Amino acid sequence: MEKKMVKVKRDLMAEKTGLSSMVGETVEIVGKIPAYTQVSVSRGTRTHTLRTRREVYLVIAKEGRFMDGLSRASDILLSYDGLVGNDVYSAEELEMD
Repeated sequence: MEKKMVKVKRDLMAEKTGLSSMVGETVEIVGKIPAYTQVSVSRGTRTHTLRTRREVYLVIAKEGRFMDGLSRASDILLSYDGLVGNDVYSAEELEMD
């Protein structure tokens, strides 16, 4: 998949948690991750894995939506199949053609 810039049209995480919304911001799609796939999440020297529940897009955003207490964690990296980003969004959240 070639890299593509798209706008965020809905931020489900912000709706559920009260975070400041990313709606209107532009993100770069790095790749598509299938449902029920393990994704590596790294912060500093700590790494663990998460499993996706549905198909999502690995993106590079201005800031990720992962939390560190009450503020956003800025040093999170997600990797899947050699691709690296700092957040994931569903197709429902992005303005896809």
